[in-house]
Amino acid sequence: MQRAHRPVLCQAKTYCLWGVYTNIVNSSNAQAAQVCIAGTFCGEGSATPNGKGVCRAGYYCPPNSSEMMDCPIGHYTPETGFTAP
Repeated sequence: MQRAHRPVLCQAKTYCLWGVYTNIVNSSNAQAAQVCIAGTFCGEGSATPNGKGVCRAGYYCPPNSSEMMDCPIGHYTPETGFTAP
């Protein structure tokens, strides 16, 4: 009996383009997973450097974010794309 092999989703905090064969991040190899752009968030299965999108106002996304983070009490982010409160 032969097993069916299926593609695996790219890990959260990274994105994968066509032809990626490893989930180990390597910025000098386009066939490896890549780190998403700071100010964005990349959930599992992201396929672009902007991942699932740019952080909205009221949130921030540090580098390698898998989700938007709420601004802490006493801070605010009036625009999109913040990497820290």
